Amino acid sequence: MKKTLQKWAAPVVCGLFLFLCMRFVFFIGYVPTASMEPTISAGNYVFGIRLYGELQRGDVVIFRLNGQHLVKRIAAVPGDIVSIDESSNLEVPNGYFIC
Repeated sequence: MKKTLQKWAAPVVCGLFLFLCMRFVFFIGYVPTASMEPTISAGNYVFGIRLYGELQRGDVVIFRLNGQHLVKRIAAVPGDIVSIDESSNLEVPNGYFIC
């Protein structure tokens, strides 16, 4: 019994560690469309990390919207002025980003 427990202990601990890392630290996502080309091609998988610091313009982010994971690049950060059309502009409010 003791040898069987020792035989399975390392694989079980490694599997648990991998599960926890994939659940709370790392992320594998799929890019179904060409919206991120030429940086990321349609049909590619991305490997991301769930831990982050301050988000900046140009960062690639993975987020969930309406139950679907999206991969986008941040185009504007809080305080940036964004032109909506020829006659109006919008300042990005604190806590929001434009992708």
